[in-house]
Amino acid sequence: MTDESQMVYRPRLTAKTCLVFDAITRRAQTGGAPVLWLIDEFGGDYSRSEINNAITALLKARVIRRSREEPYRYSPQETMGMTSAERQWVREAQLALREMTGADEYQSAANPEVARHVARQEARRKLKTSAGGKAK
Repeated sequence: MTDESQMVYRPRLTAKTCLVFDAITRRAQTGGAPVLWLIDEFGGDYSRSEINNAITALLKARVIRRSREEPYRYSPQETMGMTSAERQWVREAQLALREMTGADEYQSAANPEVARHVARQEARRKLKTSAGGKAK
């Protein structure tokens, strides 16, 4: 019988969203999930809403947490015991959540990582539109 602490929360989501959820969860448990990379990787096969649903499910499962003061930031108490790989994962998860919710528009100029990611996503969209198909 499986110990309850080892069970992974599995939300009721579409099959595609569950694949994204599982991939992000596996990366989170190994301590180095580059969420922006996952969004880029799955972006051609999954809709933004499916990826967003997976990230929302991760928030509910407390794989990714939000503090009350700043919705996309861990509190200093929460990051204190983290390894540098976990902190890197949290930072990328925060950037991904900002990008997905559109909160990065006013921050992209101040944060070069967000600006690069937004520019890369925009270039992909333009390439996809001009090519008339999927941009890889």
